[in-house]
Amino acid sequence: MSGIVVGYPEGVFEDEEWRLRNMRNVEQNPPAAIVIRRGSFSKDNKFRQSQPELTRYLISRYKQVVSRYGPWLILTPEQGTRR
Repeated sequence: MSGIVVGYPEGVFEDEEWRLRNMRNVEQNPPAAIVIRRGSFSKDNKFRQSQPELTRYLISRYKQVVSRYGPWLILTPEQGTRR
């Protein structure tokens, strides 16, 4: 696990203080893998809009698809980007 939460329901932990606090935790202990729904990183996605710092961090590091199941993807960091 990484960060202060394991899921991001809409409207929860979206204010700047919580977002930045969570980002510090994620950066200190990055997850080995993330599970996302296809399209989660599109510009009009609500998650991307509500968690801009986390989205930038994930997009920049988690690019290797290790599994696909329906609309879900499991992504891991590219080599050399874990920390």
